[in-house]
Amino acid sequence: MNVKIGEKIKHLRRRQDVTQEKLAEYLGVTPQAISRWESETGYPDIETLPALADFFGVTTDELLGVDAEKRFERVVAYLHEGETMHEQRRFGNMVVLFRQAVAEFPSVHTLHKALADALVCKNQLAAQPNMDEIREAAAIYKRVAEDCDDDEETRSGAESSLCQIYVEFLNDVPSATAIADARVKVDDSREVMKARYIGGETNVLDCVESLASTLFVTMRDAVYVGDWYTVDEKLTVMQKAVALITLIFGEDCLFHHTWLSDAYQCICKLHIKIGDNAAALDALDALERAADHAARYDARAESDRYTTTALLRRQTYDPERFDDNGAASETLLQHLAHGTYDPIRADPRFAAVITRLNI
Repeated sequence: MNVKIGEKIKHLRRRQDVTQEKLAEYLGVTPQAISRWESETGYPDIETLPALADFFGVTTDELLGVDAEKRFERVVAYLHEGETMHEQRRFGNMVVLFRQAVAEFPSVHTLHKALADALVCKNQLAAQPNMDEIREAAAIYKRVAEDCDDDEETRSGAESSLCQIYVEFLNDVPSATAIADARVKVDDSREVMKARYIGGETNVLDCVESLASTLFVTMRDAVYVGDWYTVDEKLTVMQKAVALITLIFGEDCLFHHTWLSDAYQCICKLHIKIGDNAAALDALDALERAADHAARYDARAESDRYTTTALLRRQTYDPERFDDNGAASETLLQHLAHGTYDPIRADPRFAAVITRLNI
């Protein structure tokens, strides 16, 4: 057998924190046999391979290292197809795709998380979310968070998404709090430590970019859910949030145009809530700005530099660092169908925004 199967067995056994004795007991062989396999002085029988693969939760092909490159290409192809479906808002198709993917590659945590993401996307804007699918997504996120120890980004993303589901759909604040409490403080984050202790332009600017993004999202979410603010206070917070993004990322803020579009949607709805004629005009102004930023987001280059900000002028925008929101204009159109916008729907400026977004 011209395959380094012993190294694979040792890697899988240690990854799952399993002793040679436990593995031997499960397979009905001696610990000495396991030792010989791992030292490449002996090999398991063909009949033993399915049981070995089952124990570690992998395919026999993966255990043998057969077609590893093709397997990787297949996984990447699933993820790329899912990204395309996400941009096209075909969330139901995404669920079907990633169910097929995890059936084919049950040990790839990234695909399991992608399935959970698809289930959440499918239900996030639904008038009546399918709670069975939400609970399924939560179970997947929890499993990935507990079992994924070889991909920190996937594991951390699963924890964050699980925290969000607990709050938004399951009304389980204690479980969400437990997840959040287990995380490091912002002051101890990777970006802050590299900027503070290692220094250098790239580390410092990465930290500024990360903290600005986090602060904006926190301010925006506080306005959405914070019942401790008056409407006027919420308007002030959102205007300051817009100013923050413009200060850090410049007028041409690339990916962050989608955040500004979202911010101006929020400002528009707050003005509508005030309800007088002057507020209606302000609401239409904000809506036009939301549409402008949505269009600029959709027209952004895949890779570009922040050119309109002194702080980040040498930083290259990396789309891989952000969750792509797909077509921002299409998302805004979907939101504008909501009854919240009825008080300004008859205005010609509202109709002009709809026409622009449909181009």
